[in-house]
Amino acid sequence: MTTVTATVDKGDSHIAYTWASMSAGDVGNAVDFWLWPTAVAQVVDSSGAASVVIQISNDGVTWFNPSNSILSAPQLSNLDFPKARYVRPYVYTADAQATAILLLSRQLIGSDLSKDE
Repeated sequence: MTTVTATVDKGDSHIAYTWASMSAGDVGNAVDFWLWPTAVAQVVDSSGAASVVIQISNDGVTWFNPSNSILSAPQLSNLDFPKARYVRPYVYTADAQATAILLLSRQLIGSDLSKDE
């Protein structure tokens, strides 16, 4: 199992995390998601065989697999994490290291985007 670090694209009213080159058994680094309770997630896989779960945690140690966060390539899904502090992707099947996960969210009204991730 390898932990893959996401690249972050943070704009005025959105944030996007991309975990690239993931293979079966890999997890993405945990990202603080408390300002972003809803998101759109997409799995991109050159073979179309990847299955991914977006895991959630409130302490960054104990992880859960919500039933609405199981994704397959090339799927685009709306996710709802109203009580999750942290999220991360976990790739449980993949044919090759061509799997990438994109997690995109818009800002909550009145939240502070100057906070570090």
